[in-house]
Amino acid sequence: MFNRLSTTLSYRYTAPTVGLVSATPAVGAGAVIYAASNAGYVYAFDNTLNELWKISLGTSFDTSPALDCGPRLADGGVNPGPGTLYLAGTGSGALYAIIVDSRGLDPTAPWPRFQRDTRNTGSVETPVIASGTCQ
Repeated sequence: MFNRLSTTLSYRYTAPTVGLVSATPAVGAGAVIYAASNAGYVYAFDNTLNELWKISLGTSFDTSPALDCGPRLADGGVNPGPGTLYLAGTGSGALYAIIVDSRGLDPTAPWPRFQRDTRNTGSVETPVIASGTCQ
């Protein structure tokens, strides 16, 4: 099970998953929640934890996913278009890159990923998205 509690604890959502989700999910632009399970499944949920899609990659995941704005250009710029979800496979040792609709983190989410922001500061004082990224 994957649970989401509000900061006021006035509501709770539960979504069934195949396997334990032991790492912090990421909240992408458009309030899409991305999570990976120890049983090798990657999930996308809407903000009420309705499953949008899931895929099995055949390896375990116990690290938090990362989101980027999209494919990078040779000059360091970013293509306009879909984003990229990155996952490190614990069982395989491989890095997975999955094209997703979210272009980076959701800038309106109070804590959209492990260590909160794109610079991993873990600070509420730092903007979620660094200036000039995902533009």
